[in-house]
Amino acid sequence: MMEEVIFSKKIALPYLHKGEILLSYIQSLKGLRKGVYGIYEPCSPNTPIDPNELEIIIVPGVAFDLLNNRLGRGKGYYDRLLKRTLQTFKLGLGFDFQIVERLPVEENDVRVDKVITN
Repeated sequence: MMEEVIFSKKIALPYLHKGEILLSYIQSLKGLRKGVYGIYEPCSPNTPIDPNELEIIIVPGVAFDLLNNRLGRGKGYYDRLLKRTLQTFKLGLGFDFQIVERLPVEENDVRVDKVITN
């Protein structure tokens, strides 16, 4: 099914480069490998793309709160990426048990536009 989506839409995946998340379009699932954190990323990324080219960015999280704040793993990778987006819709993706009433928020944290769970 994912292969069908790749052929009908442009899909970009994140990869780490010098401590930053960059994004690259993928052509096939065959060109992916497990990255530093066990997350699949492009084996040979193309020229990094501007995240503002995307309609939506799906953002993982350890937890989300009722105000759409997100708790990551503490490295700030996604916060730095999301700060570079202007109009791109930011969708938090998680499970019901990851939703809490309120998270502690710091100045560098970036809120997502919407959170969906199972």
